Amino acid sequence: MSGLLISWPFVEKVLISLAIGALMGMEREHTKHQEMVGIRTFALVSLLGALFVFFAEATGSELQVVLGFGAITLFTVILYAGNMIRFKAVGLTTCIALLLAYGMGTLVAYGMYSQAIFVTIAVTIVLFAKQRLHALVDKVNDKELLDFLEFLAVVGIVYPLLPTETIPFMGAQIDLFAVWLLVVLISIINLLGFVGSRYFSAEKEIGLMALLGGLVSTTAMTLTLPGTLKKKGRDLLPAAYLVTSGSTFARNLIIAAIFAPVAARYLVFPIAACAAIVIGLGFHGLSKAKNVGRIKVESPFKVPKAVELAIKLFVIMIAIEVLQVYLPEMFYVTVFFGGIISSASTVATVALLVSMGKISATTAAMGISTAILGAFAFGHLATLYLAGGKHAVKKLVPIALGVSAVYIAVLSVMMSVI
Repeated sequence: MSGLLISWPFVEKVLISLAIGALMGMEREHTKHQEMVGIRTFALVSLLGALFVFFAEATGSELQVVLGFGAITLFTVILYAGNMIRFKAVGLTTCIALLLAYGMGTLVAYGMYSQAIFVTIAVTIVLFAKQRLHALVDKVNDKELLDFLEFLAVVGIVYPLLPTETIPFMGAQIDLFAVWLLVVLISIINLLGFVGSRYFSAEKEIGLMALLGGLVSTTAMTLTLPGTLKKKGRDLLPAAYLVTSGSTFARNLIIAAIFAPVAARYLVFPIAACAAIVIGLGFHGLSKAKNVGRIKVESPFKVPKAVELAIKLFVIMIAIEVLQVYLPEMFYVTVFFGGIISSASTVATVALLVSMGKISATTAAMGISTAILGAFAFGHLATLYLAGGKHAVKKLVPIALGVSAVYIAVLSVMMSVI
């Protein structure tokens, strides 16, 4: 009699498989106004995937799962063919989504709940973002697409050639795979600014473009701003620079959090406080901006830029590691000048060192802070001065010194508390 009882794990798998199928079906029904293939159909297909796994476990043959997938595939082929003949609102995307719903049901039945839920959410987002994705593709030109494909080709070619072990250099150990990974991840972070620039017009949203541009390259934005704001927006240059700098603070915090969470806990409050201050001051100054021109955010996947970033990372990593071995007292001098050259590269390198256990979390936090403040209070202001923003630099120096003082004060508190 006990064999007839339904166990809770069975009920749980049935309910979860129905729920994830229903989520995908709800998106299809809402977005495409599907009547034939909607929330109920997707839920049942997902449940079917789970049931075929139950059959397979009962019979001891995985062939049941394959046969179920074949049946759903045949159903989708017939559905698509019927759509082609009768011109119903069921397309190829919906048919593929049905196959995925079956697959999600099988994952649930095998006990992989988190994987099934994650993939379902990702698929639903992709389905829902159709119009936005098409709009983004329409705004990407041939050169930018070629840059992206070249970047992927170079990344794919370099990856198999990388040594699996660190290589010795002047007493230091250099991890080339880490350099490659940093280039890829920083490029992905930079993609945020690039994608955002395709959705927002800078003619009326100069602050937003400065914010997004700071994610991509503060140096490039600092060089671009004086020329862009030369005529109509000369007085807006200090404010636009502050917005860009605030974005850079946030980007560097993201990099530190990814690679060195043990050091990032010291940095969250000082970086967040300074980012809020400079972005707030910047947007306050830009509140009267109207039709000041467009700031161009270039593709973050240009191969020369990736090579340049890799070289910076490699050079900074060698300099920091070698000096850490032979002249440990020169560590902060090195990261200061490294921050002036590239704050993102320096922050990533220091974060990588602490993740490998070569420096302590407090040393890393102070090193990252030195690089960030060196870039903000000196490096980027020098770049702005050379780019023709002398009048802006005079106004920005007191702000930079004040914000730096706030950063140091908050960091000192965090160092004493944690």
